[in-house]
Amino acid sequence: MKESNRCCKKSAEKEQSDFSNNIYKELKIPDLKREYQKSKQDKYQLRADILKGDFDKDDPLLNYYMARLEEKFKSIKDLLNKWLREKRLHTI
Repeated sequence: MKESNRCCKKSAEKEQSDFSNNIYKELKIPDLKREYQKSKQDKYQLRADILKGDFDKDDPLLNYYMARLEEKFKSIKDLLNKWLREKRLHTI
């Protein structure tokens, strides 16, 4: 019985390592670039809308959305920079 438990445990460990917690790591570079540009546009548009008064800047839901958008933006930017460093490139 111990042998079968080892087998199942190894299989479960392998299965967990096959999946990423960061969906952006799964995207190809052109898709990452497109998503980065879209995130950048969304961020600037939302800031412009807040300045116009279309949104209440103290709204907790808005603050949550802005934090998530900033996290997405930073995550994609980090992945692109990592890829550039690995390829020893300066721009894509």
